[in-house]
Amino acid sequence: MADLTKGINANRIEGLTTLTGLLYFYEDRYEFKAHSVNGMSAESVIKYQDIENVSSRKTLGFISNGLTIRLKNGKEYHYVVSHSKEIIEFLGKRAK
Repeated sequence: MADLTKGINANRIEGLTTLTGLLYFYEDRYEFKAHSVNGMSAESVIKYQDIENVSSRKTLGFISNGLTIRLKNGKEYHYVVSHSKEIIEFLGKRAK
């Protein structure tokens, strides 16, 4: 089981761009912080109450290691992570 109190390695997919970084989970939100080697500064702070749905997705159409987080405002975030099922369950319990 993943320790979600520590940073989890993650890739955030934005169109044709992949940002490598860490997901951090807190009591009321999660954060994605991209590594500086990406050449881009990217940080997301998402409150659990803003999440509408969390679902699994397949990377390259057949690898079950991805997840999609859809916010109530319609914006979606796509990640490739280890332990995606555990993260989906964790976020699903916290989304309101």
